[in-house]
Amino acid sequence: MPIQSPQSVSVTQLNLLSALQATGITQTSPGGKARAFSDAVGNEIGGLESRSFAALGQTLLPYATGDNLDFIGEMFGVPRIQAQTGSSPVSDNNFVFYVQSGNFGNINSGNSITVPAGTLLSTASAYGPTYTTNNPILLPSSSNSVPFSATSTTDGSFGNVLPNAITNHNFQGYTNFRYGSLLVTNNYGVVTGVDEEDDTDYRYRINLKISSKNGAAESDLRLAILLVPGIQNVVFVRQAGTYLCYVYATSPTVPTSVMQLVQAQMNTVTAWPLVGTAVQPDLVGISLSTTVTFVSGATESQQSAAIANAQTAAANYINNLDSADGQTFVINQLAAQIEDADPNILDIGNPDQPINNIYIWRSREDGTRYSRNLINNYEPQQGERLCTEFSISVPINLSPAA
Repeated sequence: MPIQSPQSVSVTQLNLLSALQATGITQTSPGGKARAFSDAVGNEIGGLESRSFAALGQTLLPYATGDNLDFIGEMFGVPRIQAQTGSSPVSDNNFVFYVQSGNFGNINSGNSITVPAGTLLSTASAYGPTYTTNNPILLPSSSNSVPFSATSTTDGSFGNVLPNAITNHNFQGYTNFRYGSLLVTNNYGVVTGVDEEDDTDYRYRINLKISSKNGAAESDLRLAILLVPGIQNVVFVRQAGTYLCYVYATSPTVPTSVMQLVQAQMNTVTAWPLVGTAVQPDLVGISLSTTVTFVSGATESQQSAAIANAQTAAANYINNLDSADGQTFVINQLAAQIEDADPNILDIGNPDQPINNIYIWRSREDGTRYSRNLINNYEPQQGERLCTEFSISVPINLSPAA
């Protein structure tokens, strides 16, 4: 049966005119009183029908918008995703103040440094996202790197940044500030900035909820978790009377707020009285050092830019491996990423050993990290995720060949 559509105002006016003429009234030419009355009534009736159909459509999922769509979503237990501001807590070990060599005392006449709350952090682009420090940060004179928490100055996804995108700050309260000796970076991307969900995406999620089996099978659980913004993949591990869910996000460290959303989805789908626990993958870090040989004639600034490009390419290769599916880390592929990162790079390392030193890092029970030489390619085990090592300030150390 075809869907009925409202009559347009012009069609309604013609129908009324025909009915009026059938009564015997003949003075219906344009400009006459009967015609004017007929057109006015037709206009009102036609507009009323259009508004009635529009109001009826707002009660149906394919046509509802705004508050009406929110109402339908609430009926099915699917609230609209609200705007969130990008941030990263200190526990993520994401945002870090560090020095290239030595310690903080070396750049502040032997004294510790205190960076105040509200210090502005930015990218190399004048129009890029900006962040501010959440709390005062003490940089001990004997240390060379300190993690801290920061929050985007802009709501929504515009505040999200890629790994190592934050490179500038406006703090000058230390002795060597004229030389820019105090450095800042973000080891991982920030993905917690979320725009308010638009009607199209919201309607799609409601439709997924309606069309799903509403069961508690693994496929239902996986679907529910993947609806959480920022989640790339999940891996389930069965245990006696329960299960673990390893959560893989678009950044190696999953933000606490995202983990809470995942746990809430699990609690909703999992059949009572069973419970599951959302956990972060064990972070297996990679660090390396090697030398870079440049093409003839490369200037000092070109060499510096090439090293920065190569560091970014290496970090992207490591951090974007699909550890959930066990994608193997291949040393030769990493070397190729570094060599191809910039046209001014001629070669890296030695002829038979492009990466001079490469290490794999893991955590001890007390939370400290330890490293071992990596002598071969590495395939992540269940519940592991590869990333650039976060416990050291320069995990990818590239230097010009002598």
